[in-house]
Amino acid sequence: MKKFILSFFTALFIGFCAIVYYYYENQDRFIFRSLPLSKEHEFTWNKPFEEVYLPVSEEGQIHGIHFKQENPKGVVLFLHGNSKNLDFHGKRFDLFSNLGYDFFAIDYRGFGKSSPGFKETWFLEDGTAAYEFLKKQYPEDQIHIFGHSLGTSAATYVASKNNPATLVLEAPFYSMIAAAVHTKPILPEWVVSMILKYPLRTDIWIEDVSSPIYIFHGTNDVIVPFSQGKQLYDKIKDSKDASFFVLDNHGHEYLQNHENYQSNIKKILP
Repeated sequence: MKKFILSFFTALFIGFCAIVYYYYENQDRFIFRSLPLSKEHEFTWNKPFEEVYLPVSEEGQIHGIHFKQENPKGVVLFLHGNSKNLDFHGKRFDLFSNLGYDFFAIDYRGFGKSSPGFKETWFLEDGTAAYEFLKKQYPEDQIHIFGHSLGTSAATYVASKNNPATLVLEAPFYSMIAAAVHTKPILPEWVVSMILKYPLRTDIWIEDVSSPIYIFHGTNDVIVPFSQGKQLYDKIKDSKDASFFVLDNHGHEYLQNHENYQSNIKKILP
């Protein structure tokens, strides 16, 4: 009987270690679902724009798109989520252009026309490079940082190191650790913390943001639970100029289509 019990727990331990190893080795493809684009790819939007390549570390470069108009009220820096590329996310320009703002968005390394590869330090550096590019053309009080999903962590990090006019977070996770525990509940949090290459501590960086913070989250979000956006807001609501907007019966994508989003964005970007 003792031999059976010992064999059982040994097999259980080996099985658990195998699961941990599997998630460690495959976490990049679980977290990032990027689509590369050839340098020759042509975008087909109905307004003129500039394509920009910005140098970053380790001989890399990131690709961005910049929509401009005459006498803009300011500029929106948009940092997208963990999938696709600017061919999909670039269409967000339309909402902000109609409100009188220029629009700049990038593909992180590993996405679109940007250099291949992905590291947490690169991800944060890419967002910073985009902001530095805009600082050369606009005063900081005219730069509005928007992040969606994965992009909310880079947006928060960049805002914590600078003084943008506003920080807008769409469907943010509390941290990548919290997001991973939600999506992989079989692993205890202490294990996730130990093996995760990309902790992305939005919950820590947001403490250093001095700009007004606006958080939007859908109640039906099954990718990043509504509770994580609310938890992030609860962390700062008594110490920051922060607002939380509930998007009833809405999921993780296309937040800009929700009536409550549209009405409040017009107040945030008057």
